[in-house]
Amino acid sequence: KYGYRRGADGVKEFLFISLNAIGDNILYGPFVRELRRNYPQARITAVVTPLTYPLWELCPYVNEVLSLTYTRFDSFTDYMPVFLELCQKKLLEHHFEASFCLQWSDDKRPINLLAYMSGAKLRYGVSDKSILAYSGNFKLLDQWELFLTNPVITPVEIVHEAARGLYVLNAYGGKIANDRSELWIGNRDVLTAKAKIRSEKYVVLGIGAGASNRKYPLDLWCGILRVLYEKFAIQFVICGGGDEKEDGKYIQDNLPPE
Repeated sequence: KYGYRRGADGVKEFLFISLNAIGDNILYGPFVRELRRNYPQARITAVVTPLTYPLWELCPYVNEVLSLTYTRFDSFTDYMPVFLELCQKKLLEHHFEASFCLQWSDDKRPINLLAYMSGAKLRYGVSDKSILAYSGNFKLLDQWELFLTNPVITPVEIVHEAARGLYVLNAYGGKIANDRSELWIGNRDVLTAKAKIRSEKYVVLGIGAGASNRKYPLDLWCGILRVLYEKFAIQFVICGGGDEKEDGKYIQDNLPPE
């Protein structure tokens, strides 16, 4: 009844899985656009977390966006029941032709497992062996790559996350016409931004990151922003999560007053 076959109407069904945070999801935009361009009649389902659901709900290239409660700190015993429920109620009935997992680093076991449980006939994902292209000294972890039918090793010269995603689409047989990034926003987003920004010229700073070692040093932020302000007298809008409140205040206190 479920999985490993195409639906009765003959339309290809694709599954896109992303349990990453906001930054990576923004960079996956070119992939879903080019997937849609290659297969305009296909039905595309995206599975994302509540954190990134607002990024995808207005995406014009997917037919359905499913929100899956998951964080990267969850254990197998936490997420396995949630995965089973999602597959039973939402995924297995689709008879997916292929699933795609674009995550390059970190723990890929959950997405590889979910791709397998979805019943997708073909399961494309970034191979953990891709990191060996940079050094043979890395110790590979068991990323449950056996759940993929087509693990893709991305070349060392491809270092941008968006480009890696497009490489996976190439591996499936898709052709890339445009690699530009894009973001989908609605009227509420525009009105919210206008209410918070009081200048026609401004620069938005995203000072947060998923890990502290990925954050740009605050003193370097301040130095660059002073140079920009002296040259353009431009307003800066600082964005971040709750963990960045003190960092934002530090930058604000060390910049020229408006």
